[in-house]
Amino acid sequence: MKICPVYQTIEDRNNPDDVEKDGPVLGLYKPWLGVGYYFWDGFVDNAHWWGKVHVKGDYMICKASVEGDDNFLLDLHSNPEHMTLFSKTMQLLESKLKKNLTVNEAIAYLRKRSDSFIYKVIRAETPNCGSPKMQYPFVNGHLSKLNLIISIQVCVSDKSFIVDFNVIYPEHYSQDWLG
Repeated sequence: MKICPVYQTIEDRNNPDDVEKDGPVLGLYKPWLGVGYYFWDGFVDNAHWWGKVHVKGDYMICKASVEGDDNFLLDLHSNPEHMTLFSKTMQLLESKLKKNLTVNEAIAYLRKRSDSFIYKVIRAETPNCGSPKMQYPFVNGHLSKLNLIISIQVCVSDKSFIVDFNVIYPEHYSQDWLG
């Protein structure tokens, strides 16, 4: 698996060297795909949207790649087999536990109680999040739109899968001052 580029938005504390050395930052804001490092897949516009809407102040964007064995990727965006299996698993867990579950609760349950849940990277679309910049109606009067900036998040629970983590925004942090 190679997912590249991915972008993480974090609060700007004027410490880009520390961020690059110690990053990425563990996602603590409603970790809907479980505990991990959260990234936007492919579109930096989504990372800017997150900074403006959720950080609500100065923010940094870091760019990285996610690399590793395909067996550790649970792709709930573009792998129909994974999507079907996860849906059936949700139904089974809800039946067993006799309650409706969130995605986060199901993933936490599986990580704690199932040796077969080996996934370190989870990829999923977040249709109610992300930049609305490039949305175009298919037909006048319809709610459906062509969305050319898809909002896909990647949650990585094992930091060793993240490579080439660098601050790219604000630009003055990433400029080469040596000319």
